Amino acid sequence: LTGVRGLPFGKAVQIAGRPDSGKSSHAMAFMLKAQQQGCYVILWDSEKKFSATRFDRHFKGDSKKLLLVQSKLIREGSDEVKALIDAIMTQDPNAKILLVWDSVGGTLSKSEAEKEAREGHQMAEASKENGMAIRGFVFQMEKFRNPETNKENIAILLINQVYANIGAPGQKESGGQKIEFHSSIILQLTR
Repeated sequence: LTGVRGLPFGKAVQIAGRPDSGKSSHAMAFMLKAQQQGCYVILWDSEKKFSATRFDRHFKGDSKKLLLVQSKLIREGSDEVKALIDAIMTQDPNAKILLVWDSVGGTLSKSEAEKEAREGHQMAEASKENGMAIRGFVFQMEKFRNPETNKENIAILLINQVYANIGAPGQKESGGQKIEFHSSIILQLTR
């Protein structure tokens, strides 16, 4: 769909679906391929569901080489991811990075951590923070693009949930419009 095989550098691809539809399994397959091609893999596992044993045994990956971020908070996690990207690219300006965020819809806004669910407008606040996070990642894509060759060095894979789109057919991805806007491809899995 993008004119390249696999995930394109310089773009964000989103895999969305209901629970147990294969989203994380697809992500692990992409993580393995990235490792096999010598890419750094940053996994932001905000739901803390990643199984290193499954990745190593079933997918034949190397979980020890993954750069793991496990913050459940959007701002904190995105800051950790950006710091890792900065460190990698400072050490090796030609490095290739796959960033996997599992999952966008499962990451919490700061207000959700501080308030009870019935107080405030957490969904709108989470969407706003998601938007800031994805814009920060897109900025880093541009910051670390090779200006001489115009080659991109960072690819983003977003794992997301879907919900019923009331008033229209089909499902809608969580996380807000900016996540959708910055996603070059959105794949919705069903089981």
